[in-house]
Amino acid sequence: MNRQNVIVVFGERQWTLRATHFASAMARSQSGQVILVKMVPVRHSFVPGLREGYLALTNAEKRTFAELVATAEAYGVHLAQAFRQYASFREGLLEAAQLFGAMAVFVAFPASRIPFWSRLRVWRLRTGLAQKGQTLYTLSSAGDEPEWILSDIEESEPASGA
Repeated sequence: MNRQNVIVVFGERQWTLRATHFASAMARSQSGQVILVKMVPVRHSFVPGLREGYLALTNAEKRTFAELVATAEAYGVHLAQAFRQYASFREGLLEAAQLFGAMAVFVAFPASRIPFWSRLRVWRLRTGLAQKGQTLYTLSSAGDEPEWILSDIEESEPASGA
C-alpha cells in the first residue's frame, strides 16, 4: 500500500493545532493528505456501530476543525475528517492507520499517575505501528516549552526508570 497520509488524532485544541502544522508539512512533502481522526469509545464491545449522536462535533470542536482545515490549506494539503470507534484505543488506532494508509500518526496520550504505564502505552502503540512501517509522533512537555518527539522505533522495550 502506498502510504502518503498522515493521521492526527483529535485532542486538546492547542496540541491538535501544533500537530496539524507538522502533519501538513509532512503530507505536503509526500503529496498526501492529513486525516483528522476523532476516536470514539464504544460503550459495550458487543454492540458495534456508531449512533449518529457520536458522529457530531461540539461547537468548540467545529471551530477548531475550521482552524485545522485553514492550517492544512495554507500548506497546500487537504484535511479530511473521520470518526473511528474503538473498544481498545491501541487496536482502534492501529486499524485506522492501516485503513487510511498512514505513514505517520500523531497522538497525545493523557497523563497517567503511573509513569511506567504511560511509557508502556506509547511503546506498545509505537511497536504496533513500526511493524507496519508507520511512525508514531507524540508531544512531550518536559519543560515549559513542549517539543516534538519522534518515537524511536529501535527501542526494544519501554524504559522503566524515571
